[in-house]
Amino acid sequence: MKNDIIYLGQQYPLTDIQEARSTKDRILLESTIMFAQKGYTTISIRDIAERCNIKPASIYNHFKNKEALWNAVLEHTKKLYFIYFERLEKSIEDSSSFEEVLGCMFIELKNVVTIFNYYGISLIQVEQFRDENAYDIFSNVFLKYSIEFIKDKFDDCIKKGWAKEFDTQVIATLFMHSVLISTSIRINTHMERESLCDVDQWYCSLERFILKLGSL
Repeated sequence: MKNDIIYLGQQYPLTDIQEARSTKDRILLESTIMFAQKGYTTISIRDIAERCNIKPASIYNHFKNKEALWNAVLEHTKKLYFIYFERLEKSIEDSSSFEEVLGCMFIELKNVVTIFNYYGISLIQVEQFRDENAYDIFSNVFLKYSIEFIKDKFDDCIKKGWAKEFDTQVIATLFMHSVLISTSIRINTHMERESLCDVDQWYCSLERFILKLGSL
């Protein structure tokens, strides 16, 4: 089964490393995980090549240098993140209640969260303190854009009379920070470490909380 999504006319793998169907995809995915686990400055091109079971020269066939690979990781993560909002925008078009809109938010969230996505998001959260491009993505995409997008959807529900008034800015911020925190939990699970809670259960509880908050 193919688990790619078409984005801007290109295919982007959304599942496990083993399903990457090209050397370039594998390099991109493996380097994202390694950078997230040990930090950009710690990992070398040789380390990534060994992880991918290829020669370092094979990486240079696709990426000019380590910095070019890093920038590709950032760009790829950002594009995949926007998929959630594109899918969400389409999925809520036919909604007729606050409950349906909220349900779409969490359904699409579960659909696009993958190994690449949560390692990529975790990586950018950490590397924002070192790299200006990572900071720009974290602050303007993961936070500012995301929060405003969710807030607008909540505000729209209130204007349509589907929900009672509540502080949409605060709840949208809570929603997106929950997404960011959950990435760490998913990584711990993937690495077979003990996690503080079950992410799916967390999302269910958060959905019920927001629904109750806005219920008429």
